[in-house]
Amino acid sequence: MKSSACLIVNPVSGRFSKKNLLKVKSILSNRFDPLEVYFTHSSSDATQAAREYANREFDVIIAFGGDGTLNEVVNGVALSRSTVGFIPAGTTNVFAKETGIPEEPEKAAELIVNGTSRQINLGCINDERYFLLMAGIGFDAEAVCNIKKGLKKSFGKLAYILSGFEVFLKKRPVELTVTVNDESVIRCYGVIICNASKYAGNFIVCPDASLFRPELQAFLIKKGDRLSTLKYVFGIITGKHLKYKDAAFIKGSHFKVQGHTRVQIDGDCFGHSPVEVSIRENAVKIILGE
Repeated sequence: MKSSACLIVNPVSGRFSKKNLLKVKSILSNRFDPLEVYFTHSSSDATQAAREYANREFDVIIAFGGDGTLNEVVNGVALSRSTVGFIPAGTTNVFAKETGIPEEPEKAAELIVNGTSRQINLGCINDERYFLLMAGIGFDAEAVCNIKKGLKKSFGKLAYILSGFEVFLKKRPVELTVTVNDESVIRCYGVIICNASKYAGNFIVCPDASLFRPELQAFLIKKGDRLSTLKYVFGIITGKHLKYKDAAFIKGSHFKVQGHTRVQIDGDCFGHSPVEVSIRENAVKIILGE
């Protein structure tokens, strides 16, 4: 018996093509009937569409786009009976790298047809928005939020580097206060709160973070001068940040971040701190394969 599915497509995602869409539809149509296709037009379209399909009790709601599109779909589907599928077509596809979902659209579609689903935990920010991968507060969020419209589509990953360099030259980090589980209080100049280990591709920021563990792990930057910021960036690229004495790793289920700076979740701009971040266990079911 066939199941119902919808394909929520972001046509401006970094690696989208009509050719790949046709191939994906051909594969999915062998498993799903009806198979409806929805094209997003602006920010938050995917969340609204996913919520409507979940309310209609579609069995599988598939995000065809980047990590941002997947984030929106998950926010529409979380805590419903519907299952999420993912066809990676973004600039970095961090969630695919984290979970082993193939980055080739046809293979990802075959995984949705033949794979099995698992419950995963989500991060939640200000009790209003879920994230799968991470919430960044400070320098990395400033870089994400500073990217000019269209730059990511034109330059891909290079857009993040160019934006980060501009932020590095023009802005100084703001001191933050992080409270963990209403107990530990730490002063820092940047924090990345991870629900998964991968970051910006194959870089690993929080090695113990996992979609299946009932806690988040945070990487905290304790110095705010430009030289230290540069050191942290290259530390993450090389993996040496794991040994820095002026950085900290801390686990918890609830983080309160005070101070005014930019915030990003799953590689998209969210807003400004202060924010509260917490774990939501078994919040969504997603097809990940065996």
